[in-house]
Amino acid sequence: MPLPKIPIGVGFPIYKGVEYINDAIDAAEKAKVDSESAKNTAEQSLNVANQANETADYVQTQVDQVIGASTIDPAVEQLKIGTDGTVYDSPDHRVRTENQNVTALLAQNTQSVISNPINTRFIGRNSIDLVSVAIDSVDTATNVNMPVSPYGNTEYVHPQIINFPRKWNGYNYWMAITPYKDNSEAYENPCIYVSNDGKNWLNPPGVTNPLQPYPAQGRHYSDPCWILDKNGYTLHLIYRENGTGISDRYWLQSSDDGRTWSEKEIIYQSSNAIVSPDVVYLNGRYFMYFIDITDGYKLKRVQSDDLKTWTNLTTCEVQGTSKTLWHFEMYQSAEGLIMIADDLQFNNIMLFKSSDGFGFSLSSENLLTRAVAGRGLYKPAVIFEETATDLNLVLYYNLMGDASVGGVDWELKRVVKSLKKNRLTSKSFSSKLQYLNSGSTAVEGDVPTTNVVGNYITDEMLTHYTFRIDIGDVSALPTTRLLVVTLPETTKPIQGYFTFPIEHYGSSTSVMNLYGVVDGATNRLFIRNQKYPNSTDMNMYTHKLQGITSIRGSVTYFNNK
Repeated sequence: MPLPKIPIGVGFPIYKGVEYINDAIDAAEKAKVDSESAKNTAEQSLNVANQANETADYVQTQVDQVIGASTIDPAVEQLKIGTDGTVYDSPDHRVRTENQNVTALLAQNTQSVISNPINTRFIGRNSIDLVSVAIDSVDTATNVNMPVSPYGNTEYVHPQIINFPRKWNGYNYWMAITPYKDNSEAYENPCIYVSNDGKNWLNPPGVTNPLQPYPAQGRHYSDPCWILDKNGYTLHLIYRENGTGISDRYWLQSSDDGRTWSEKEIIYQSSNAIVSPDVVYLNGRYFMYFIDITDGYKLKRVQSDDLKTWTNLTTCEVQGTSKTLWHFEMYQSAEGLIMIADDLQFNNIMLFKSSDGFGFSLSSENLLTRAVAGRGLYKPAVIFEETATDLNLVLYYNLMGDASVGGVDWELKRVVKSLKKNRLTSKSFSSKLQYLNSGSTAVEGDVPTTNVVGNYITDEMLTHYTFRIDIGDVSALPTTRLLVVTLPETTKPIQGYFTFPIEHYGSSTSVMNLYGVVDGATNRLFIRNQKYPNSTDMNMYTHKLQGITSIRGSVTYFNNK
């Protein structure tokens, strides 16, 4: 029996049965190992808010009493002085300013919980069996249809692909790759392509490839990789430059819209030859991995809080194989990291797992071999996709140049390998949109609605809710009441959580980007109104519902076994 579908908008389902469970899973910013930290941060945020409310109410009462007095005494002057010694124009000015500061602090804490609303390289389940996984035939492999490069060829190397659970600036798939015409490094300049099926690629609108031209005689670019910022909407491109007269160095360019990219800047360099950078965001910090050729082709990593200052150079442990790693990329899972790599002899594409991001153990040495593929194997790329019946590993791989095969050189192929997955349960539910009392604690009443649709899908580890609430006549509601969405009771204690942005339909000049933060103790989804990234106005109030016809969103819980 097919699972129910829930509409997210015109012509698009918010949840198309279990087919899109990985959309939610891929989007989870925090892996299971970090979920307890997120929960603690949320509790701290709530404590800050409660303390702020108590302090603000007390100070405001004093201000009202003093201002309302027939004479002004020294108490007024005292109330102009803030807790940090700042002297304000009036007691009321002090209250308003300090309330804004507290709101900003709460927004910061909240943002640490809901940061990165789209995590693009995350598998939120812990039962993926990668041991001895092998592709024993490439009969079903297909050519990846690439645009003609700026140099008139369709030969490319070193792909890395991000698949967004929701389209990022119009496309589900974004690829960073370099042309490799005539085996010449001069053409190995970073290019960007987009797709909505992962098979057929095109130039993104507004982008002129290559993003950077050939740097200089005797030098060249190579090895691009992506990382989505922890803010959830800025995409960063990192690539290598090396050659005559310079240390190996990594460049960074960033974009919020996929069209306009920042000027390149150097973020890391080494006197050693270092290749194949890849960056993940793990446990609240960025980690960049690379292969150090000079130091015996060892896998190394550095860490950063801002992608620009890197410290703590560490040599990782790789166990289970005698092969030399060459190019690789990292994927996050509920168990830690998955590394996919080729070997320096171009014979094998291998899989490794790590629970701590430091020690990597071999899971499969023969995910794909030269004997099966028919030619040498170059840098692999991988994405994981969920279907109604399976979890699929989608492998992109380069076949090394062979002009004798129909004159084709450096082909890019795509093959799908089915993996084991957990069984899922799907149910519908009816939720409520409610508003809290002036103290922002107890529920005061229900928001009038015309239609409510909800669905949740759960397995042993995750529960994923989606909902649609159509708004009725809200003209009689009290103003400035905080809004919450109630969710059904969970069968297991909530260990952690992640929310997608909440979409709203209709017109409202005071509402832009909506996000949800879950209170695990009450199963309530607090709606936040984030006008812009550094906004201090995070609250969504009842009076801001005027003009909104519908809100729709989703939330994923990590179940505590």
